[in-house]
Amino acid sequence: MAPNKFIGMLFQSSDMMHLMHLRTESFAEHKALNAYYDGILELTDTFTEAFFGANGRVDISIPQSTAEDAMSHLKSLAKTIEGERENYSPCLQNILDEMSDLVYKTLYLLTLT
Repeated sequence: MAPNKFIGMLFQSSDMMHLMHLRTESFAEHKALNAYYDGILELTDTFTEAFFGANGRVDISIPQSTAEDAMSHLKSLAKTIEGERENYSPCLQNILDEMSDLVYKTLYLLTLT
């Protein structure tokens, strides 16, 4: 996947989970999704700035966000991050590893709701 599309997808993930956070009726899910969308936004910003520093700027296109099942979205995102990891330098891979940690932690927390 092109870096501009990958970065856009990461920003979209924050927006999507923010929508789910606002729609849930479960307090535990509300809190888990809040931590996720805050965390993924910060990590995506860090990744983007490091990528720009190493490779130059790219035009980022953020797909339109829609509400979707949080578990399905996060499982799909985990696979995408894993598949994209090899396309980036070790310092960027470290940030992707932190994203994966956040995704898997959130998946676990969502089982507690």
